[in-house]
Amino acid sequence: MEARFRKLGRTLPPGSNFQFHETELNVDGWDGVVLDMLSIPQGAPHGVGTKFMAELLAVVDDLGVKLRLEADPTRKRGDPDLFALARWYCRFGFEMRGLSLEGRLHMSRDPQEGGRDAAAILEGYREARTCRDLTRETFEGRINVFLSVFQRVYGEEWERQFRARGF
Repeated sequence: MEARFRKLGRTLPPGSNFQFHETELNVDGWDGVVLDMLSIPQGAPHGVGTKFMAELLAVVDDLGVKLRLEADPTRKRGDPDLFALARWYCRFGFEMRGLSLEGRLHMSRDPQEGGRDAAAILEGYREARTCRDLTRETFEGRINVFLSVFQRVYGEEWERQFRARGF
């Protein structure tokens, strides 16, 4: 698995960052691959990240493993915010699972049956343009649920600091 991922990572443009690790069955009952980092430099050809994600998911589906990540926007001008990242991943079949204390959005995707290739995955992405069930309103509602739990556990000061970081 690692060799296939590393080979795929070499297809990214210079300045990109792709990191991952495998996990075994853990306390959450989860095993699979964790996407630690995927960043594409500004100025890279449009669609490079989308094409790469389709190719990555084709490998993951072929191997029959789950993929988990923590979406974390860079907060640089012109880069997507957390909602835009969530919608992007949603269009590939990822689901929101939680929120970290640092404000990273936990998302995961089960392997898809049938071993679709990257072109089929990309076509599915294009057809899911709206990700109808993830509107800004439903996204903010889910985030507020996560935040209310954190507030009860960590107090109001934590929420003020969290909101001050742009959430």
